[in-house]
Amino acid sequence: MFACPTCSSQYSDIVSLSLHYRKTHKSTAQNLYVALNYNGAEPSCKCGCGSPVKFLDITRGFRDFKAGHQSRVLNNFQTEKSRNNSIATRRKMIESGSFKPFHLKETGKHWGEGLTKETDERIRKMTEAVSLPEESARRSERLRRNRLSGLVRTLHKEEHSQWKGGIAPLSVYCRANIRLYSEWKYPLLCAAGFKCSLCKAERDLEVHHDKEEFSEILHHFAKAAGWDGLFYSSLPDNDPTAIAMKDIISSAVATHHIRNNVSGVVLCQGCHKAEHKRLKSSDIQL
Repeated sequence: MFACPTCSSQYSDIVSLSLHYRKTHKSTAQNLYVALNYNGAEPSCKCGCGSPVKFLDITRGFRDFKAGHQSRVLNNFQTEKSRNNSIATRRKMIESGSFKPFHLKETGKHWGEGLTKETDERIRKMTEAVSLPEESARRSERLRRNRLSGLVRTLHKEEHSQWKGGIAPLSVYCRANIRLYSEWKYPLLCAAGFKCSLCKAERDLEVHHDKEEFSEILHHFAKAAGWDGLFYSSLPDNDPTAIAMKDIISSAVATHHIRNNVSGVVLCQGCHKAEHKRLKSSDIQL
């Protein structure tokens, strides 16, 4: 016998009880199944992700896994080696152009091309989801792990979408050095708690050279590399020779900062400008 969890009615089969429950108590078969078998708490995916699972009917109950999650725990053929091989194959297909993720077969274009959050509901929902602090932090951490593991390659020079042929001035080129940021600037920002040391602002932060001037450091290594003659010649900045020399100077400047622990103070843009009443023309030229 099957007893109704709301009243004292009893029925010989679960289907009859379900009909009574839905008609008399104005509820659903899903709520009845949960009350009878889960003490009022709906089950979640057995892979451990915590996602809700689909309710089938009063006789079969809930699915064990959310769609696509069963392979996480029951796929005996999925190993670390097979996953790495799959990733490598996928990457080669993307690089060769034989596989284009998110591109429509009918048109060959990305499904979201030309769409905006004002014109498409999917884009609007994606935009709102990405803007949430917890989602932003989750994506940032995932990207960091993927870069460290090599799954996502860091693109440099010609590979990067914003590369313009190496036309950036030498000063900008050196300031953008990844080692200069990660091994000199970033530790100073962390030590300062990502706040301006004067006004405690938390935005638009920069590192001010309070003892050695950046322009003097740059001049020293630029002259040692023979950049002066190159600078005053007719050789364009994006020439391979100029780019190669920029790399040499940029690396030397970064190494000097790191090895000598060059003193720096974290300031916001406003406070930083106040520290420099005027910029030296030499720093602008470089």
